[in-house]
Amino acid sequence: MINRLEWVRKQLADLSGQLRGDTALSGDSSAKRLAGLADSLDRHAGAVEGALFDVHLTGAREDAFRSPMQLYGRLAALQSDVSESGADFAPTAQQQAVFELFTQRLADASVRFAGFMERELPAFGAELHKAPLKDIVAGGVDGGAPRRTGP
Repeated sequence: MINRLEWVRKQLADLSGQLRGDTALSGDSSAKRLAGLADSLDRHAGAVEGALFDVHLTGAREDAFRSPMQLYGRLAALQSDVSESGADFAPTAQQQAVFELFTQRLADASVRFAGFMERELPAFGAELHKAPLKDIVAGGVDGGAPRRTGP
């Protein structure tokens, strides 16, 4: 889920940059509207991803103090904690309770991810296909075959 969201966010950023940076589109109201929609969709994708992984990681030692560890990191820590004891000992009651909590959080994140990928992203792709813009390649964002829009 994290990798797919990162890929979608990259495509949205590229498209938004193209819509805003192309001088031929600078006065086009459709380009401005689509750029705004792409930005909004990117923020929502970031929120979905943010429940799974800390999207603000910089690689600095102080990252742990800036924002809480998200689900991916917590699952990795639990896995490390359980595997440290080896196969000789069953997980503790606390470890099992944490696992159940994380399983529910992962299920919730999966529902949000599915809603984003199955409803919001295709709706944006449909808007992109309808836009009367020249030289914008549509289809990559919503997973469809690339098509040129406009004359």
